[in-house]
Amino acid sequence: MYLDDDNVLFQDALKNMVAGFTSDETDYVIAPILYGDSVMKPTFDFKHGEIDLLNYMIKKKTVVKVGGQNVHNSADYFLISTVQKISKGNIIDEIIGHHR
Repeated sequence: MYLDDDNVLFQDALKNMVAGFTSDETDYVIAPILYGDSVMKPTFDFKHGEIDLLNYMIKKKTVVKVGGQNVHNSADYFLISTVQKISKGNIIDEIIGHHR
């Protein structure tokens, strides 16, 4: 899971995210977050600007397989969209944190 210095994880965030890995084939989990004053709740067909680093957890082997995360403004979008093309994921309903 990637964390920026302006993000806050809620108490059960990691437990809830890990529980989203419901099978060995699940390589990533997406969760809703508070983004400012609204809820960012991505779906599998999210578009640029509809996902944030705080929304997802990815297995390390999958991150390595896609070459890691680049450092630029849209790195979160490009990482998770690349991971989605080669692996299976899951979406949970619990809000796991706040992007401030």
